[in-house]
Amino acid sequence: MGLYDKGMDFDPKKYFLGAQRFLPAIIGAIAALLVVWFLWGLFAPEPITFSFSKNPIKNMEQTVLEVTVANTTGATAQSVVIEVFPEDKPSISVGSQTQTIPVLDQYRKLEFVINPVGQTLAGNYVLNIKTEINGKKFFKQAVLTIEK
Repeated sequence: MGLYDKGMDFDPKKYFLGAQRFLPAIIGAIAALLVVWFLWGLFAPEPITFSFSKNPIKNMEQTVLEVTVANTTGATAQSVVIEVFPEDKPSISVGSQTQTIPVLDQYRKLEFVINPVGQTLAGNYVLNIKTEINGKKFFKQAVLTIEK
């Protein structure tokens, strides 16, 4: 009795009809998992957030960059170093570019004083924020606008 013999009763519709009934449920389950994954990423805390006390600023003004570092690794971190440094070092000065948090369990807020150096031209200036928490490196960029 072979596959192509007349005695073989093979009807593809009979075998795949049962699978077609479950196809909408399978697609719905996959879609639900994708929605949950997207929402989890949307509401998960970010390890580095920032805000300026004033942005934009004039050429001879200073501003404060407030950096919030959140521990998203799940374990208490020791000696967390936060660095803030400008891309254009001759034009922007950061007071105390490096600060250390002895113990980071939840989150900490740090302040960095930002000053334009000399007659800085109007435009956008990038400040890099870098840290490492429990062996994981994090990086974010802040943009400061200087007006005439």
